[in-house]
Amino acid sequence: MGVLVSFLLRTTGPDFAWLKGLGVGAVLWPVHVSFLPGLFGPRVFSALPPVMVIGSLFLSLLWGLTTGLILQLLVREELRPEG
Repeated sequence: MGVLVSFLLRTTGPDFAWLKGLGVGAVLWPVHVSFLPGLFGPRVFSALPPVMVIGSLFLSLLWGLTTGLILQLLVREELRPEG
């Protein structure tokens, strides 16, 4: 998924990379919590306590934020003139 964020930043530019990472994390959260587990068994929302569902949302957003910031730093290092 980091490659997805990388392609997003490459096509749209590194501005607001943290926000783009948050967006990807927010979009991927329902996929990880409902769609993928739903292929193999019962709905996760009914099996997990609400605190764990909110915790997984928080961790997904944190992953997106971290990925966006790291990629933004890598792009800055790449664009910095040597001297």
